[in-house]
Amino acid sequence: MMAGDRFKVLALKTTLSLALVVSLFYVTDWSMRALDAETILPNGRIGETFYTWGHPVILNKLGFRDRDFEIPKPDGTYRIMVLGDSFVFGTGLAPEERFTNILEHKLNETALGKKFEVVNFGREGACTKAEFDTLTKYISAVEPDLIVVGYVSNDTQCNNRNGSLPPTDTKLLSSVLNASTDAKLYYWGRLFRKSFFSVEEKLGRTPSWLSLIRESYTEDSPDWHVFLDSLNGIMKISDERRLPPPLFAVLNHSVYFDRPVDYANPDERVATYLAAVRQAETAAKDIGFVTHNYEEEILSNFPDGHFTINRFDNHPSAPLNEIYAEKLFRVIAGKYL
Repeated sequence: MMAGDRFKVLALKTTLSLALVVSLFYVTDWSMRALDAETILPNGRIGETFYTWGHPVILNKLGFRDRDFEIPKPDGTYRIMVLGDSFVFGTGLAPEERFTNILEHKLNETALGKKFEVVNFGREGACTKAEFDTLTKYISAVEPDLIVVGYVSNDTQCNNRNGSLPPTDTKLLSSVLNASTDAKLYYWGRLFRKSFFSVEEKLGRTPSWLSLIRESYTEDSPDWHVFLDSLNGIMKISDERRLPPPLFAVLNHSVYFDRPVDYANPDERVATYLAAVRQAETAAKDIGFVTHNYEEEILSNFPDGHFTINRFDNHPSAPLNEIYAEKLFRVIAGKYL
């Protein structure tokens, strides 16, 4: 066999081998998605549309995931402005499944002679300082009658988890995740992300979830002081506009993706989480917020400890959002209306 022929055979074998490897990636991805319905749902940007677990995200004119509302506020309208992060935004949920939408429906079912609007100013990744900035920017246009802060344990952390990674690692993570989404290899993308952060934590290049929570809730932590300053700022704005005390809703959730959570018999991770959110609630109450949490409701409504979107994502499920809305409705109806 001549050298040129041997080269052609080698090139063909290499091409076939690469095709086989690529095919195995897709077969594995499709097989895993067939076994687990959640992995079929698009999550992330696909073409020009951003999806959150199968639900397309549509933003209003102000850039938030809500419908457009009238500016200035119409007469006879009682408007509630809800600040928050992805839990308020509704990661993994259709808009009508979010507690803000459910709350609005419940309020408008009451015979109080008012039109109620619950406007959603949730933004993924927002910390309490960012929520204060949002309030400062939009309050004159929104003209709320009540401010609600939807609080989650990592709202004290204004730096993205990726911020502690070396630039080359951050670029690698983004490149692989974008490529897997473009190629529709959703299962492999999620597996890579989980493995990536596990390795980074073991190498000491990014802090663990436990260390981040413990550090940001120490009394001398800069994160904690920024959090308190932000709450004081929200309270000051509310007072200056002669509004009733703002509401601080602790949106209790799971700290695991793929296993149940036992609030009654907490392990180290759950106990650390519960101590942190209780500390935040006490601080908000001392500042003057009306506060509440959902620990009892989770214990009584989810005895199996499962209340997440799915095993890849620990954002609160639609049933938990219904519980958020029900208690918020009772608090608002009892204290404000």
